[in-house]
Amino acid sequence: MNKNENKKSILEGHKKVGKKFIPPIVQYEGFREINWGNDIIPELIWIAVIQKKLGYKMANEAISELHKHYLEICDTKYINSLFSSYDSISKEAKAKLKDQFSLNQYFDQIFEGLKDLQYYFPNHPLQFLYDDRIIQKSEVNIQLIKDSIKGILERRSEAGTIAQAAVLFNSMVSGKFNAPYGSIFWEFEEIDNYPNTEKSLQLASSIRAMINAFMDKETRNVECEWVNSFWQRSFQLEPPFLKLNR
Repeated sequence: MNKNENKKSILEGHKKVGKKFIPPIVQYEGFREINWGNDIIPELIWIAVIQKKLGYKMANEAISELHKHYLEICDTKYINSLFSSYDSISKEAKAKLKDQFSLNQYFDQIFEGLKDLQYYFPNHPLQFLYDDRIIQKSEVNIQLIKDSIKGILERRSEAGTIAQAAVLFNSMVSGKFNAPYGSIFWEFEEIDNYPNTEKSLQLASSIRAMINAFMDKETRNVECEWVNSFWQRSFQLEPPFLKLNR
């Protein structure tokens, strides 16, 4: 396959709007663009941190298990595994989730993955699971958080893509998102080959579109404060350096 044929097959079904190529899934009414840095990075940071610390396989297994328990007690409309969802449930639901998940084999793995975030961002959406645990500064490393943020700063990076894929995978295995028969989502395991195959690039494009659809930020940002508090706390931990021209 020559270069032009390869490009054509990758972009098949995409709609050109100006200089952008819009993937087929986004062309349906109701899909919209969101701000990756402001809106999505805070929602994915917990997944990115756990994946970086535990490895993709163990991290995804642990996250899926936690989300399964979350769906059993969820009393809000936020049924996906974006971070703010876990802060949307009632105090009673949080207590029930903690009681149930604390008996699970993945409880300690999630804590190990979240420990650095728990220390430096004590008000994160899952802090209630481990609010009775004491963490010493010597046990954590802020560089892990920095590296995790850096890894997902670019939405199409491997880390950014695998974190987004985890959110959609949880929705698929829980039955909350039913992939259209024969769609690229039926070959979800292809994401393991990203970005080295044509199918993995197509799948990643559709995953990004679905994450956009999950972001109901008009109500989410009112009901869940994590997105704003994440960036505020980040700037407290490391104020931005501005070089002014004189």
